Amino acid sequence: MKGISEVEIERTVAGRPYPSLTDFWRRAGVATPVLEGLALAGAFDELYGIADAPILRRGRIARRDLLLGVADLERADRVDRRGGRARGLRAAHNRAGEIQLPLDLAGPADVGDVVSTGLPELNATERLAAELEIIGLDTSRDVLSGSLDFLTALGVTFSHDLLTRRNRKDVLIAGVKVATQTPPVRSGRRVIFLTLDDTTGPADATFFEDAQGPYAATVFNAWQLVVRGGLRYAGPRGVSVRASGCWDLPHLHGLFTDALVETGSEADALERVRAAMAVEPAGGSVDAAPRKLWHSSPGSAGR
Repeated sequence: MKGISEVEIERTVAGRPYPSLTDFWRRAGVATPVLEGLALAGAFDELYGIADAPILRRGRIARRDLLLGVADLERADRVDRRGGRARGLRAAHNRAGEIQLPLDLAGPADVGDVVSTGLPELNATERLAAELEIIGLDTSRDVLSGSLDFLTALGVTFSHDLLTRRNRKDVLIAGVKVATQTPPVRSGRRVIFLTLDDTTGPADATFFEDAQGPYAATVFNAWQLVVRGGLRYAGPRGVSVRASGCWDLPHLHGLFTDALVETGSEADALERVRAAMAVEPAGGSVDAAPRKLWHSSPGSAGR
């Protein structure tokens, strides 16, 4: 997990199990941003019975409630320290071997330290963003499950089939954005390297300057993408796509679904999607993209 130290990892492992968020806060002694990251990435989901539905039943806890709980714990600890209680709510254990055992609680049914505020649960896109940003891995493997039939009908080539396609053949690839990189190159021209995960593996695409203008905003701002381009082989197992276009996957899927309901014909619905893809977006610029990318892979120059 990003931002957590070896000492915090050792102390967290040594203190298991943790019957509540408050118990974890007191005994694991991790930094507040680390605890917030754990909550956002789902570390406490099972303990609090957190569901993945964006609309929750009354009284159910959401990850956003956990974040409010962390803020309350930090605030109470700060007040205690100002009041002269040097240790505050946390136990003063700074080494892994000095972890006090947890209280003998019955389990999840006794968890009552976090209050349900009625806030909605994170949706699939927000969960994916949190997981990628915090732990660098996608643990929400079903993010694309609702789009797979559409992608197949559209003619997308999945990662595990790319090596079966001819070199320089135009293909469509799609998936969840795993990383974007814009490293400096000797020529001074900016090149965008994009990696997508389509549930069968990663697929790489390269956007040179000729494709960046119309599609830069989509590359940097969308979470799920469809990319068109020419296949390029690099060695016996290396393959990438030289991109010539890029579209927001949920938008295309929405067009398809609406047209399918309206016409009742999959062929007509696909034709409407292809017609939308044939229209080049108004010119943009990679320089207009956000300065902070939602995710950059390790070692990337980012922006």
